[in-house]
Amino acid sequence: LTELLDRTGIGALATSYLGERPALSANKCTLRRVPTSASPGWHQDGAFLGEGVRSLNLWLALGTCGVDAPGLDIVPRRLDGVVPAGTEGATFDWSVAPDVVAGVAADAPVVRPEFAPGDALLFDHLLLHSTAVEESMTRERHAMETWMFAPSAYPEGQIPLVY
Repeated sequence: LTELLDRTGIGALATSYLGERPALSANKCTLRRVPTSASPGWHQDGAFLGEGVRSLNLWLALGTCGVDAPGLDIVPRRLDGVVPAGTEGATFDWSVAPDVVAGVAADAPVVRPEFAPGDALLFDHLLLHSTAVEESMTRERHAMETWMFAPSAYPEGQIPLVY
C-alpha cells in the first residue's frame, strides 16, 4: 500500500495537501465489501473524527460499481463544516436527514459516479456522501479506503501508522 501511494504520487499529494507527511489510520484503512442489502446513510466522516482533523481519503474501486454494484452518492461541493446529523428523518443518529442533504445539495445536485477497477476518489472528512444502493444492483461492491491524517491534527481513537 505504501509503495502504491509513493509510486502513484498520492503520498506526495497528501503531504502537500496536509502540509506534513501523513500518518495512515489502522482503524479506517480497510478493504470494504458492501452487499446489495446495505442500509445507506448520508454522512460526513468528520462527524465521527472531529472537524479539527486534517484528512485525505483515497477511495479505490476494486471492481466496477455505481451501476450494478453499490457505488457512492456524493454532494459535489466543498463544505466548511459538519452538517447536522441525527435530526428528524435521519436513518441513524450519525446520518444526515434527506431534507438536510437536499438543502446542502441545492446548488450542487447529488452525483453518482460510475467506477471501474482502479478508479479512485480523493476526499476529506467533510465530504457529504452515502452508499448508493438500489434494487437493480445485483453485485457486491469491493473497494479500499486509505485514510491519511496530518499527524499534528490526528483524530482521537485512531491508531496511527507512519509510512
